[in-house]
Amino acid sequence: MIKELFQSFNIPYEFDDVFSVMLLSDNYVYSSYLEDNDVEGITDKTDINKLCNDVKSGIMPKPIWFKKAEKYGEGSSYLYIRTKDPKYDNLAQLIKKFLYSPIAREG
Repeated sequence: MIKELFQSFNIPYEFDDVFSVMLLSDNYVYSSYLEDNDVEGITDKTDINKLCNDVKSGIMPKPIWFKKAEKYGEGSSYLYIRTKDPKYDNLAQLIKKFLYSPIAREG
């Protein structure tokens, strides 16, 4: 969809040039995983909410164990879109609104 939009308006970029996208589960999925699994570098003092927020904001990459936790636990997944240039912030919001709209779910 974005590729077609960019081509229609002669925008010389690909999606990955403009956005960073990440799919994450609810924070409790990661907390639950840690209750039953040991993860190197994670202790009882690790603030999981801060860790998740750091991943969402791009401060740190998504740890490998997050992917294991997502397969292990049940919960909702959420799309996080970050723009690489603030001029695309509004477009990112429109993409999220569309993807979470009832129309997108029907199609």
